[in-house]
Amino acid sequence: MIGRLRHKLRGGSLGFDAALTSLVGMGVYALSAVTGPLLARALGTTARGDLASVLVPTQVLGYLILWGLPHASAFYVARIPRRTLVMTGWVIMVAVNLPLVLLGALFVPAYLSGHDPVTVPFFYAFLGQTLVFLPMITTLDCLRGEGRAVPYNLLRAAPFVLNTFFIVTLFVLDELTLESALVSQFTANAIAWTAVFVYAGTFPGRGFDRSALRTQFDYGWRSTIGLLSQMIVGKFDQFLLVPLVDSGQLGLYVVAATGASLTAPLGQGVGLALFPHARRAERGRADDQTRTALKLTALISVVAALVVGLMAPWVIPLLFGSDFAGAVAPLLILLPGQVFMNLGNIQAARLEADGRPGAASRAFFAGAVITVVGVLIAVPIFGIEGAAFVTSVSQAVFLIVATLARRAGGESIERPTGGDAPAPVEVPGADDDDITTREGG
Repeated sequence: MIGRLRHKLRGGSLGFDAALTSLVGMGVYALSAVTGPLLARALGTTARGDLASVLVPTQVLGYLILWGLPHASAFYVARIPRRTLVMTGWVIMVAVNLPLVLLGALFVPAYLSGHDPVTVPFFYAFLGQTLVFLPMITTLDCLRGEGRAVPYNLLRAAPFVLNTFFIVTLFVLDELTLESALVSQFTANAIAWTAVFVYAGTFPGRGFDRSALRTQFDYGWRSTIGLLSQMIVGKFDQFLLVPLVDSGQLGLYVVAATGASLTAPLGQGVGLALFPHARRAERGRADDQTRTALKLTALISVVAALVVGLMAPWVIPLLFGSDFAGAVAPLLILLPGQVFMNLGNIQAARLEADGRPGAASRAFFAGAVITVVGVLIAVPIFGIEGAAFVTSVSQAVFLIVATLARRAGGESIERPTGGDAPAPVEVPGADDDDITTREGG
């Protein structure tokens, strides 16, 4: 009985893992459909933009300082104990990320000069919380790499569920303000991230190993540019808009981006689920899995984009209020880009599973360059609609480059045939029960 339960908690087939991960992602998105209108009505366009000016940049920063370690940990967790992999994250947090965050904190007042003064102390608070993001995400990616789809999905959804509960409660009590919304998100993160460390047993402590760090960075540095670029393609438009437009315009763009990203959890979920399965499958089987994932993602993404596009002109004013009608135009421009992004995420996941994180990075980087340069040029001329157009173009470029890279093939970190794997990293005193054995790699 216990053995069967443990097997279920580890996940199942690609179909089960993909469906579960995508459904959880869609569930999280559905929660934003609850909190989004409540925040919009309680805060208005200006305060909603101020909220985004704190949450979006600190979230982007958290991903920018991951250094590829979570992806590398998912790749190597079959042969290096989970705790050893996560301890690398804690060490890098102190030795590298802490000085960088302290340096960045010096520029916060200038960066937020056009926003509500209350955003400044909260930005500092979220910067502090961002430091813990690296070991937390590394822990989650270890669970994903082990095929533990159920706990992985429950834990990654926890902060969104908690924040939704807090926001709804505050709205009902008529206490939902910019300050209380920021406290809500901070508290939800703190509780959920603590639960991750408790479940996986990855609080800071013993287990760090230099050879494991070298192994992780051998894979991680190749994916670092991709991770940075992925955030730029997916979120950096909002980051760049903070100093370029006023809070009201930023609030409109956030609503547009949220509406356009309805199917984002699908592309992310299928890609996340594909990685461990394609990682251990023979090449022919992995190709079949990838084609199935692409077809399913394309079908659902296109249909959903059409439905959202048709409904947006009357649904957005109905849910968010007439002040947010200006979000419709950028939303319609962003919709095609989200379809491209979803398909690109599948291609990138397969490249990473093949031990080619550098190829995935180049695809993300191509889109990132267009995002940064294009937004800075387009926004002063065309406003938030220009930012939306540039984002869609960058996502299309990402998909094209990732697809070409997959078709071209290339050398992987590991030998591409025969299922050979590098020798396990020897960790003195490691508990053998922490090592998950996976077939084919």
